[in-house]
Order: sequence, then C-alpha cells, then structure tokens
Amino acid sequence: SLDPTLEPDFTSALRDLRESVLNKSGNYLISHENFPGAMLGRDGVVTLYPQLEKLLAILDREFAPLQPSYVFYTRSMARWKKSVHNQAVKSDRYKATLETFLQETANCGSWDTLKSRVEGAVGAARCAFFALEDEADAERPGRQLLRHCGVPQAVIETMEPVRGARNP
Repeated sequence: SLDPTLEPDFTSALRDLRESVLNKSGNYLISHENFPGAMLGRDGVVTLYPQLEKLLAILDREFAPLQPSYVFYTRSMARWKKSVHNQAVKSDRYKATLETFLQETANCGSWDTLKSRVEGAVGAARCAFFALEDEADAERPGRQLLRHCGVPQAVIETMEPVRGARNP
C-alpha cells in the first residue's frame, strides 16, 4: 500500500479474483491480513492503516459490479500492538524495542476511529467489526465471521477446535 508502483499488480489480481466468482452463486470469503495495507512499524507507519480508504476504493472499483462487505477483527489494542511489534521485527526489519514502538504508535488511532473511517468510505451497511475478545470460545475463533458470511450454526458447531493459541 505504500508503493504506488505496485497498484497495477494489485488491481490485476483483484480483477482475476472477481472474474473467478462473478457469475457464480453464494457467498465468498476473501481473507488476507494485508488488505488494509501497511501495519504499524512498516516503513515508518505509526497510524492505523493510513492507506485504507484508498485501498477500499480500489477493491470496490475492481470488484464492481459486486459490492463486497468488509469485515474486521479487532483485539485489545495493547495485546495487538505487542503482537504487531513482534511481527514487524521478524518480517519488516523493524529495529526498535517494544517500548520505543509503543511510544511511536501511542497516537495511532483507535478501533472506533478505524470503524468510522471504514463506514465513511463504504457505508455502515457494508462493514462489520468483531472483537476477538467477543468470541465465545478461544479454541473456536472466527465464529462471528462465519455467522456473518451466512454459514449455518449447525455447520459451525461441527468444526474442530483450534488447539493452542495461534500468533498470540
């Protein structure tokens, strides 16, 4: 999201994806943690997803005439930032300590602010925000998302639990 020269590759991939589902029925879940763009710690990013509105506009344009719903999972900001710092160190060559990272991102924005931004970009009816802490069972994450996508509760109940924390 920070390199505008990559936009043609992104839009081409989105067009290919749209074509693969365009004339089929049913709901499709397209998920990738990088859709919102660069996260904290990446190349000087200190605010929540600074290119998000631009990326949502590209997604809407390239998926037309389909109108996607956008779903975001949030979690405790403090726990999330600790995890993001760990990931930034491992994958983005971020060098600063957790303490420095927390200072740099102290004013990154809140999940409520992010929700307002998304609602402003695509409308409240086309977005949903779920808190990870609201999952009824930690070994069965994603149930809020599955219900949102129309997966019947009876099917959700048959899914095996996830043993052990994933990327805690």
